[in-house]
Amino acid sequence: MYWISYQPLKDRLKKRSVSDREALPYLLLLTASEAIALSVPAASEMNKWDIIETILNVIVTLFGVFYVYRKNGGNSGYDIIQKFIVLGWVVAVRYILIVIPVGIFIYFVKEYHAPSGDETTILDAVFFTVLSAIYYERLGRHIADTNEKSGEQSTPLDAG
Repeated sequence: MYWISYQPLKDRLKKRSVSDREALPYLLLLTASEAIALSVPAASEMNKWDIIETILNVIVTLFGVFYVYRKNGGNSGYDIIQKFIVLGWVVAVRYILIVIPVGIFIYFVKEYHAPSGDETTILDAVFFTVLSAIYYERLGRHIADTNEKSGEQSTPLDAG
């Protein structure tokens, strides 16, 4: 794995000689870094549930990406990065269309029954952790659908 030097990696990518197995650590590190960056609020506003939510989010992200990798076929899979980004976008858009109304409903129920201000609570930590896990499950399911089934041959007519 390359950490600083990118020219050898660019050369290998140009030759399409980077396997999914070799690309997996980059995907894991990138998504875990994003999970941390998106989960951590301003330090002055953090409470214990923010910390727990961040830790859970990183764990779910790492397991989720690995799960998607396995659903793609693991070591024998192909094009994990392309599938993750392309299908991940569509899954995210469809997911957001469902999650926003549900989240608004839960927010109003929470505020009505237990007004707690802007502070993160156990409900927030659990809610966002479950949402993240569901996203990766859905993405893995759709990526699994892209694997060629044994015994099926694609024909030129299938391409259209």
